[in-house]
Amino acid sequence: MTTSILIKKIKDENQDFEFYPTTTEIVNDLQKVLNERYFDKYSSVLDIGCGNGCFFDKFCKEENFKKIEKFGIEKSTVLLNNLLDKDISIVGTDFYEQNLIDKKVDLIFSNPPYSEYVQWTKKIISEGNSKRIALVIPSRWQKNEEINEIIK
Repeated sequence: MTTSILIKKIKDENQDFEFYPTTTEIVNDLQKVLNERYFDKYSSVLDIGCGNGCFFDKFCKEENFKKIEKFGIEKSTVLLNNLLDKDISIVGTDFYEQNLIDKKVDLIFSNPPYSEYVQWTKKIISEGNSKRIALVIPSRWQKNEEINEIIK
């Protein structure tokens, strides 16, 4: 199913929770940073707000990330029914009802809804149980006192 058809279906079924498919450029930049700065072995990744799995579809094409356990949290049943990769283990459907501390992984990735990026960022940083966290959020986070406080 094409992205435009998927977005129409999401809207038609009143399940538009700010679905922003992660671009190839974002994934490539993340892989570059992980490969150049961090030499950790990544065997498990949790994508919070995984949508239809397009992040994993792109991320796992690179040699260093092909053999990973894939976990996701996604609210939209339309997106869950259209996962690009059936090897993604869905560990929850409502982000706010999840306790992230019990989901130990090597990397947490999220491209959160922009209207809630502060709340998502705070929860992920304070509860995330991983070596690394990668978030696609507006650069204005750097001036956000709540986010800077939780990072400390």
